[in-house]
Amino acid sequence: MQLVLPVRMARKRTDMKFDELKRSHKGAYILEFRIDEALHLIVGKLGRIKFEPGWYYYAGSAMNGLKARIQRHIDGTGKCHWHVDYLRKAIPPVRVWYMITENPAENIVVEKLRAGCEGGIKGFGCSDDRKSGTHLFYSKRRRNFRKAMNVLVFHNND
Repeated sequence: MQLVLPVRMARKRTDMKFDELKRSHKGAYILEFRIDEALHLIVGKLGRIKFEPGWYYYAGSAMNGLKARIQRHIDGTGKCHWHVDYLRKAIPPVRVWYMITENPAENIVVEKLRAGCEGGIKGFGCSDDRKSGTHLFYSKRRRNFRKAMNVLVFHNND
């Protein structure tokens, strides 16, 4: 598991190592999953979904405890509450990008993923945000969203 940090800002530190995050930190994150062979899962009310081999990127936010939310995804603990929990129970994330921000940034992360990937799983992870269509995106090849998250850090600290 690799945790990728955003950049250091001149006015505000945003590049904290995961162990340095506090319970009070808010932010957004991207989980990266690798699926080597076709995977069929029942994902809550979405029903049966077939995941083709490739790389999957999930956009999430935690405006009440970024560290705890990411740790939950890493550990795979707890009941399946969010769509991503069903995927996480089947496979662990291989990489996590995160950023600290006081402002909601999940929709901006979604747009970065949409622009950098080939498609998405309709309705996945966006029960509270139907407008975006999905929060889980697919790519045949591995992507690096560190630069996108760095842009978001700058955007949210203007």
